[in-house]
Amino acid sequence: YDRDLGKEEFKDYKIHLNNNDNVKATKEIRLEQGIKRNNKGLNQSLLILIPKENDDLKDYITLRNRKTKEKLELNDEGAIITEKLSEVFDLNIGDDLTFENQYEEPKKVKITGITENYSNHFVYMNQRVYEEVYGDQYEKNADIVQLRDDENTKILDESLKNPTVLSVIGVSSLANVMDQVVDSLNILVGVIIICAVVLAFVVLYNLNNINISERKNELSTIKVLGFYDNEVTRYIYRETFLLSLIGILFGFWVGKAMHWMILSKLIPESLMLDPKVYLSTYLLSFVITVIFLFIVMIIVHIKLKNINMVEALKGE
Repeated sequence: YDRDLGKEEFKDYKIHLNNNDNVKATKEIRLEQGIKRNNKGLNQSLLILIPKENDDLKDYITLRNRKTKEKLELNDEGAIITEKLSEVFDLNIGDDLTFENQYEEPKKVKITGITENYSNHFVYMNQRVYEEVYGDQYEKNADIVQLRDDENTKILDESLKNPTVLSVIGVSSLANVMDQVVDSLNILVGVIIICAVVLAFVVLYNLNNINISERKNELSTIKVLGFYDNEVTRYIYRETFLLSLIGILFGFWVGKAMHWMILSKLIPESLMLDPKVYLSTYLLSFVITVIFLFIVMIIVHIKLKNINMVEALKGE
């Protein structure tokens, strides 16, 4: 907001905000816009949040390391940036973040932490760091509003009608953008899974079919020597299980590489998805492969039972 656009209107905005039943809590902060550029022409918009005190954000925004879940605290030494911003521009703790403010004036701040975040690029610094970086006196110009009902955003729409309110950023709108990206990816992932399942079945069936065709005489001889059908099937499937196990382990590695490629190449620069691959994902892919392996084994078992031993041995 800009309170200089109308003192009475600004009072009305505050009264409307404080008297709304759906508003659980509010916190006044300073919000700045910036842009991060590099020599490759990759420009990213930044939202810079500056609370007055170091712990003013803890009830509204969680700053933590994604991997260790360690809580991060603002301090007088520098700023905390979001993880995707650090990845896009290859920034680490201790580096300097160089960016431009909304007037295209260059600014620089030391990075003291990297926080988990999945939508947009944020930079968090306290009042002392802001005044040192910007050379201006700290003055609040925004409210963080915590709603009782996240779906009821009527107050946000009504606030925009006030001339002193310049813009509104809703977490729900950011979540909707993420949902659209995930829905698009789900279609892609679904196609990949279906193709992989069909390919697994076709490969397993064809390998076993070729194996039986080329060793029909050998299998007939084994059956003549007194092997039961189940024993013949196990004889063939020892090799198949070993090859399938090698394929599954190799597939884990290839799948991890494909997962990284999708997240790094297909996700917009301002969004991030959790790069962690959970154990359940590996177990599910393993179970699906084993299920198809058993289906093929049943089909192969039937084919082995129907081998004509006399004809096979005559051919030899």
